[in-house]
Amino acid sequence: MLVKFIMNTHLLYVPLPLRGVATTVKVVNTGCMSSALLATYVVLRDLTIYLVRSFIFRRHADQVTGLDVSFLLREIIGGHTVNRYQELVQSVIITKKNRLLSHDPSLQLVGTGRSAFAFRIENSNTVIKIFFPNCEYIAREEAEIYTLLEGIHYFPRIHEAGLNYVVMDYIEGDTLFDCITHGKAVTTDHIKEIDHALALASETGLNPSDIHLRNIFITSADEIKLIDVARYRQMKDCPQWSNLKKAHRQFYRKHFFLKKIPSSFLNAVAFLYKRGLIPSYRV
Repeated sequence: MLVKFIMNTHLLYVPLPLRGVATTVKVVNTGCMSSALLATYVVLRDLTIYLVRSFIFRRHADQVTGLDVSFLLREIIGGHTVNRYQELVQSVIITKKNRLLSHDPSLQLVGTGRSAFAFRIENSNTVIKIFFPNCEYIAREEAEIYTLLEGIHYFPRIHEAGLNYVVMDYIEGDTLFDCITHGKAVTTDHIKEIDHALALASETGLNPSDIHLRNIFITSADEIKLIDVARYRQMKDCPQWSNLKKAHRQFYRKHFFLKKIPSSFLNAVAFLYKRGLIPSYRV
């Protein structure tokens, strides 16, 4: 939990792990500073931050989201709890319209989803998933679910999480979407492995949902990995995986069926499916 009020003293920041994955801060009372003086300092500090941001990003003043005040406070006062992941997250500037403006050169954009950008960290096997300004609440939900899935090797290992980001293993491989568009076979054994992975997730009390071609990977070692677990705690049943298995059985496995399908065709099918326009494949 991030304490958002100010005690009547000088501030010290102490890292508090959240279930072993998240680092936040706590305010500790040390009796060194009057509340009036500290309040004045905070107001002046925030005003300075606002003016600097307005100057630097004046061309995007109506779009750029606010900087993380807790991050700035730790830097200014000297708690010095900011780690490398947090520095990289702070380098990513996203507009209110979810457009990426800039990021640290050591970050390579490897994915753009409905709620986040994913960056691979240079010379590492880790990815930072940074959520859009209007989707930041999903970061905590996804981090907690990945923690529940810890130990199930079909899901990436989480390294750290924050208010708007999750750091996890980088997966070397192709999504099912990429496999189908590039002509790489998706076998019956792969389908059985995905079934097994989802069954293991269900045994933890979760309800795997929103399973689609872009969040299932076949790795370079021919292993199955699943990502994007934020909806695994929703209550309603999701038929997407059942429908994908049905399509694999009824069409893809047939000898006459093309094994390399253009992405435009798959996107068109997805568009119709989401609107319930494909008979016997209702959402």
